[in-house]
Amino acid sequence: FARRYAADGVYMFQRSLEAESLVVAFNVAGETRRLAVSFLDEGQAAAWQVVWGDRAGLSLDGGRRALAIAPRSALVLQRV
Repeated sequence: FARRYAADGVYMFQRSLEAESLVVAFNVAGETRRLAVSFLDEGQAAAWQVVWGDRAGLSLDGGRRALAIAPRSALVLQRV
């Protein structure tokens, strides 16, 4: 378990076990939150996909991964 972000109504944590890794991000704010998430870029072979929530929430912004989390919702990402 690793806390990855906690501010402005967003709480994000990561759980890993052996080769599996998940990131869960909650937005309790009343508006969309956009975050640059550099830890998702760690490791050349790291690729992530949204497995729960709005798939458009994960994007590339200037070559770095970014999240857009809708108001009062969540995303779950899995390393693939």
